[in-house]
Amino acid sequence: MILASMDTGGIISPSGEIFVNCGSQKTFHISANEGYEVADVNINDVSAGPLTTYSFENITKNQQTIQASFKLKQLTITILMQGNGNGNLSEQTQILSYGANLTVKATPDDKSKFIGWGGDASGSSDAILENITSNKTIIATFEPKDIPTVSLQLHKQGNGTIRINNQDVMLPFSQEFELDKTITVSAQSLDGWQFTFWSGSITDSEQSIEIQMNNDKTITANFVEIPPEILSLRISEIIGPGHIYVNETVCEAVPCSYSFVSGSDIQILAEPSHLFESFTGDIFSNESPFSFILNENTAIKATFENNMTCPQWDFVIDSAMIINYSDLGAFADHWLLTDDEPNWNPDFNLSLIPDPETRKQIINYRDLSIFADHWLESSPCFE
Repeated sequence: MILASMDTGGIISPSGEIFVNCGSQKTFHISANEGYEVADVNINDVSAGPLTTYSFENITKNQQTIQASFKLKQLTITILMQGNGNGNLSEQTQILSYGANLTVKATPDDKSKFIGWGGDASGSSDAILENITSNKTIIATFEPKDIPTVSLQLHKQGNGTIRINNQDVMLPFSQEFELDKTITVSAQSLDGWQFTFWSGSITDSEQSIEIQMNNDKTITANFVEIPPEILSLRISEIIGPGHIYVNETVCEAVPCSYSFVSGSDIQILAEPSHLFESFTGDIFSNESPFSFILNENTAIKATFENNMTCPQWDFVIDSAMIINYSDLGAFADHWLLTDDEPNWNPDFNLSLIPDPETRKQIINYRDLSIFADHWLESSPCFE
């Protein structure tokens, strides 16, 4: 004997106590009612899954069982949003049992409006689904409200930038904003420039201002150039036989003063280099040339060695030029005269001290003629 039973939601056929012959075969059919589906079939208290038929083959055992169970169908309700607006839905996509009811509310945000439902729902109020018997898809459409706008135009005079709500904008700038929206506009000056004031629809000297866009506005940020700072460089003293060049300009007579824009590149050069010892004062260096950036008023002293002795026959004309007697060679005696000779002319005397033995001196430099420049040299000596 086979006992066939079922719970609510479907039938098993045949059902009840079914008597069969030993060694025979018996088939049972399981079907669900509308809105239900087979949940499971138990054979002799062992699950066989959601079968729709089952056959006992070569029956030799008495007192066997087959039991069918059923469940409501599960349906998918897909809930979507579309459009260029934004809003909230009271329900999201979900699974419901067959025959269930569902109400979905659509709420737009303050910048949007709800247009209506589409798909398996319609209308512009709540979507109400009753006695759901199949999968459904409902779509809520939101679009932006028709919000009035006003324009903002930004310009500049001078060198600087403008930011709106901390975002850089390209100038000239023009954009529409919602009516009565509040924005922050700020001006940033570039190097060497300074922000002064806003002009146009708004006059203000604050670098950052808040603007309520209650009408069209045109605003200009005004910048002025900052005059460069002028600094002085002074060669205050030169100790010893030498000259100083500042950016290739010689200091003719100390003290020498120069004016430069702050931040200028400066090079100071000492000549002759082999006698140079150091730069002191507001800077210190024993290198020549020496380069630096002028960031403040600066005074410099240069020191040269001063322990040289002029050769016996080097006659100093001035601090820069000498005549080297030894180089005159065979011509030397032609210009060596004493002060008691007829050709003596003190106006052309080049030596202040005569030779102690001969009392002769080099005179008449003018008479050296084409040979003169050959014996003019830079002198490390001073009389």
